[in-house]
Amino acid sequence: MINGVSVIICCYNSENRIKTTLEYLDNQIVNELPWELIVVDNNCTDSTVDVVQYFLKNSNQLNARTKVIKETTAGLNFARMKGVSVSAFDVVLFCDDDNWLNPQYVQKCFDFLIQNKEFGIVGGNGVPECEIAPPLWFEKLKGVYATGCRNDGEVTNVYGAGMAMLKPLLSDLKFSLGDRKGNSLSSGGDSEICIFVREKGYKIRQLCSNTFVHFIPKERLTTDYILRMAKAYGETSAKLFLIEHPKYHGILYRARKDFGFLISNSFGKDLIKIRYEWVKKISYWKTRFN
Repeated sequence: MINGVSVIICCYNSENRIKTTLEYLDNQIVNELPWELIVVDNNCTDSTVDVVQYFLKNSNQLNARTKVIKETTAGLNFARMKGVSVSAFDVVLFCDDDNWLNPQYVQKCFDFLIQNKEFGIVGGNGVPECEIAPPLWFEKLKGVYATGCRNDGEVTNVYGAGMAMLKPLLSDLKFSLGDRKGNSLSSGGDSEICIFVREKGYKIRQLCSNTFVHFIPKERLTTDYILRMAKAYGETSAKLFLIEHPKYHGILYRARKDFGFLISNSFGKDLIKIRYEWVKKISYWKTRFN
């Protein structure tokens, strides 16, 4: 039996984003479903915790449901696992500090997992809400921002924003990749979780009817930001290739300075192909900006 849902929000200097996210969580509607909220302070240097505490005092339901804890080791993976370690329930739901969940989001995630025993992860459908009018290129590249329905059915992975999963599947996970840390755009924790769950024999589903709004501030709608994202994704793609293809694990490789991609003279055609796919994509994006 699955006994409830633990929603985990990891925060790094979230004072300007967290209030609206909490408002949407405060309006969750459930059918006698036990659930809690865990807010993880990942070394915030602003007033995030004060904003959270003030909101909780005046909330409809969150005050009685919420724990605010601290993780001193910087990085999204560490913050998430800290939240998991103190969670009370068998389903964990990762909500970013800029995700506005629809009122039935928590209930729908729970219902899907309890009704579909072969699935270990279910993700939602992010709908972008831009702070300013988005650039012309945004529509083509909005998937980079953890938005959109990739496939309303079984998938190999979902983005971490809004991801719900069976907590016992995380019990022996050891991350090989880093993830978001401070202002870094490095990523890969979401994909690594999905690989790990699939290797345990479970399926993954994107439930496109279960939507959330993903707020995108103006600072993330610049050409500089999207190109930094491209570089980070390229590096992550190469690292994920290593994880999914163990035969390459023994190969020595070096970090190439241009874009940070991992290559080696003898590394294999597949990995080189990944690198050049991302170089081509960056070039394509640059042409779209001009």
